Amino acid sequence: GMISQNTIKYMYEERMGGQTDFDHSEHHIDTTLYGTKLTTGMLEFNGRTGVALKGKKESSIGFQYSGFYHDQFGYYGKRLYSGSELSGNLRLIYNTRWRDNHSLDMGLSYKYDDTQEKFDTLSILRSESVPGIFLENTFNMDQIVALIAGVRADLYNNKVFITPRVSFKYSFTENLDLRANVGTG
Repeated sequence: GMISQNTIKYMYEERMGGQTDFDHSEHHIDTTLYGTKLTTGMLEFNGRTGVALKGKKESSIGFQYSGFYHDQFGYYGKRLYSGSELSGNLRLIYNTRWRDNHSLDMGLSYKYDDTQEKFDTLSILRSESVPGIFLENTFNMDQIVALIAGVRADLYNNKVFITPRVSFKYSFTENLDLRANVGTG
């Protein structure tokens, strides 16, 4: 009745470039030659966990999550660069089959993003926190016709943004589909 899938990924990288005689082990401010170096570290995780609800045929609750931390430092000639980003996404989803050929997804979402960059004398600082709510109905008929209608509302910078959408798919054959999408998001 429960399933969970999770992944973690880590990456460390150093990239160096420039003129062939440039010595990256020396101090990078060498006005006679041009060189670049960028050191990157990144940690990512994502996963999902779902539970089938007892007593409710074809109903479940799921939790999807992802996040990453990305950090860079380097130089391009005499110009220094540093940047970091911390980002996360959470979604809590309730799914149920409420009629023949109809399933309903509804839930809550949250997105967080914090970015800090500095290149030479330019600084960019940005932080976002976006909670949201969504509702989506999927109609399937014999694996030939699929119609998805949904709406979501997000709170961003103290304003509510409502984004409806409709997606349609008609399968002529197993390898040929006609698709159409309409929406504001």
